[in-house]
Amino acid sequence: MNEENDKTKVLKSLEMGGKMKEIYRDQFEVHGYSPKSLGCGKGRQNLRFKALSCFVEPKSSVLDFGCGFGDLFSFLNKKKIMVQYEGCDVMDIFLNVAKERHAKAEFFKIEMGGNLPTEKYDNIICSGVFNFKYVEDDVKHQEEVYSTIEKLFIACKRVLSIDFQTPFVDFNAPNSHYQDIDSLINFVVQKLSRRFSIDHSYMPYEYCVHIFKDSLIKRPDNVYKT
Repeated sequence: MNEENDKTKVLKSLEMGGKMKEIYRDQFEVHGYSPKSLGCGKGRQNLRFKALSCFVEPKSSVLDFGCGFGDLFSFLNKKKIMVQYEGCDVMDIFLNVAKERHAKAEFFKIEMGGNLPTEKYDNIICSGVFNFKYVEDDVKHQEEVYSTIEKLFIACKRVLSIDFQTPFVDFNAPNSHYQDIDSLINFVVQKLSRRFSIDHSYMPYEYCVHIFKDSLIKRPDNVYKT
């Protein structure tokens, strides 16, 4: 029975994200070590990192989920925000580069549809993770997105920060996911936390959400604890 379950997980992993991985491989062959290989053009990556990392504190533990080349680690170091950093990704070619460039950081591989990290991190950051469709069916992709977010929130102690492509775009690119904001808010409130923030100000075609683990209300003031 366990062997059959393992086979099912492997098949699911191979099926899920196949097109996404193909796109990443093709982009890496063209651009090599570059934000363009990750689907993020020149100049935009640091804007994204700045928005996503605004709640990261020095000496905290950070999981960079979908770390690519580990550039977030370099960004935090340049900002002199020294953290206990770990990065994970599904792409071996990205992880190989990350390990070569960042000897002091920890990196590990994850599988599509497989188990997610269970260790508790202060902050978990997902940069560009949900921009490509895992499967062609929109409903199935959305289900997988929300399922992944739920699991990551369990492994997070302080703040889970995620960016998405906004639905308010001039055109829809093929194989891309544009996250409906109303649907996302309803999911977050019902499944995760009533305490969250959304930033739609740092770039025109994407936004990020920060979901706070501590949502206890201070009574009788009816405010969140700071």
